[in-house]
Amino acid sequence: MSLVPTTNNTLGVDYWNNFESSHGPGGESDEDGYYYTWDAAMNVCPSGWRLPSDNDWKVLEGHLGMTSAQQNANDYRGTDQGTKLKVGGSSGFEAKLTGYRAWDGTFYNRGGLSTFWTSTESSNSASAQRRTVHTDHAKVYRYMIPKGGYGFSVRCLKN
Repeated sequence: MSLVPTTNNTLGVDYWNNFESSHGPGGESDEDGYYYTWDAAMNVCPSGWRLPSDNDWKVLEGHLGMTSAQQNANDYRGTDQGTKLKVGGSSGFEAKLTGYRAWDGTFYNRGGLSTFWTSTESSNSASAQRRTVHTDHAKVYRYMIPKGGYGFSVRCLKN
């Protein structure tokens, strides 16, 4: 089920409903869900659910075999945890490779990767932690990215 932010969020400004680019196929009939700004992602989860933190992701990655040192690293980390998280992987997470919306409004990499917001902000609140699984990598990518303008996927975690 795709969650639509409704409170103080506007389609085409805070979230987007399709892949609109020459960088891959897509259209209104897509079932890839939505691409959310960080602010919209922070408000999309229903009552009793929340946007996972960086630490929540680390717990999941640890259950999938990633070491503590790998969990705390940036860039591509782990061994095969990214493969386990993708559609057809052994984790049950089933991350569909939906691509993302860049800060300039362009949609990229549908079918190549999927990026997920976390609720964890940088110390100056300008950036937020994210996770990416990629078709060409078995590992999981982790790093901070500026919050403004990007549209990424969301998975909610039950409280």
